[in-house]
Amino acid sequence: AGNVYRLLVSDYAGYTSGSLSLSLGSILPRAIGFLLLLGGAVAARHRPLHQLLVWLWLGVLLLAYALPNRDYAHFLLPAVPAFALALAGIRLRRPRGLHWPAWTPLLPLGGAVVLGLLLWAQMMAVNASSGSLFTVKLTFEYYPAFVGVSTGQLSRAAYISVYSPRALSEDYAVAWLRANDLSGATAVVWSPDAWPYLQAGLEPVLPEPTIYLNSQLLGQQELLRRVRQERPVVVILTADSYTAYGPILPLLQQGYTEVEVSDRGELWVRSDVAAEVLRKAEGRG
Repeated sequence: AGNVYRLLVSDYAGYTSGSLSLSLGSILPRAIGFLLLLGGAVAARHRPLHQLLVWLWLGVLLLAYALPNRDYAHFLLPAVPAFALALAGIRLRRPRGLHWPAWTPLLPLGGAVVLGLLLWAQMMAVNASSGSLFTVKLTFEYYPAFVGVSTGQLSRAAYISVYSPRALSEDYAVAWLRANDLSGATAVVWSPDAWPYLQAGLEPVLPEPTIYLNSQLLGQQELLRRVRQERPVVVILTADSYTAYGPILPLLQQGYTEVEVSDRGELWVRSDVAAEVLRKAEGRG
């Protein structure tokens, strides 16, 4: 529970000016939203669910993404289909008599949705200068870059560098691994990114993809001990403020061979494997 709270709630506090504090003002509306969802679900259990289920779905999405108190606008995207379906399902009818209408369970579910929207409005009003605008900024960079490379106006190297200055060095490392039949090898990507695991089908030996999360989860000494114990075939390094080479270099210099270097990264292969790979490469000329 402590790790979940730290990684999902408190760990990213530096990205926004607010985070979910353990105060009555932050916990109470979220607890009320949960109770409204629970009450609506119980009340709807004997009712036709073709409309009520959409409202339950929408309420869950809004409250789940609002739980860590983050204002990143793209977190609202999963709620868009549910919101559209919920609006399309609204039917206003004149009440008949005093009996409870079929849409009674919609009252607590609708209350949860309204509460979720209010939480989002409050988060946007307080933190709009951080996460949300950061997302918009990246959007204005990413889409033009995609169009540029698709139309041949932007080189592959320039395209990759738009996303991250270290991504190009990772791409070079992946290309080397593919060319030397090391796709699928055990690996540690000593980088804030984790794309090489997917690009080369590498098998991670650490619990988290990104190295800084492993460092926080395990601690620096345990992280190094785990790498030494697992002896991954491949280690990819990138140079930036998150991943200073220092801690892992002594380990690599004892049992690994540096096989590829680029502007912002290095590729090391376990020496016994590297010797065989380089021998085959020499044989191919």
